[in-house]
Amino acid sequence: MHLQRFLIASFVLMTSCLLQLRAADDPAVWNAEQLKTQILQNSSDSIYILNFWATWCKPCVEELPGYVRLDSIIKARHLPVRLLLVSLDFRKDLQTRLKPFVAKHLSTSEVVLFSDSDMNTWIDSISPNWSGALPATLMIQPSKERKEFYERQFSTDELEQTVFQFLKL
Repeated sequence: MHLQRFLIASFVLMTSCLLQLRAADDPAVWNAEQLKTQILQNSSDSIYILNFWATWCKPCVEELPGYVRLDSIIKARHLPVRLLLVSLDFRKDLQTRLKPFVAKHLSTSEVVLFSDSDMNTWIDSISPNWSGALPATLMIQPSKERKEFYERQFSTDELEQTVFQFLKL
């Protein structure tokens, strides 16, 4: 229960600066209450995978096709997983860099822009072991108080193996 509260509090802190991007829609601003509601509305077995990346990060861009493939597998198998690709691009680059990149490479995935530039205020809530390097991935299952954090680049095969092991598939 303590971990679940911690994770929800972490999301509350993070979401004051999240923008949801959809290829065809204008970005929407999510407040903390909206994200908290979304987390609590999902079934008790829901798993969240958050990949922290940026368009200016070469290893991040190299691993993104693996996340696109993973997202298609999650959707095809109707798994209780929500994959969020959390961009740490600069907010000033939203229209000129991020949106075109998302439209070209990630149009079927859920992408959010995290626009809080003061990493020191939120990075430890993701993982106290995170140095801030990208790419980084957080896998959590609040109902079972499970949390795994990876500060590394995954190959497509490594990513699927790690996620499926976390899912116990």
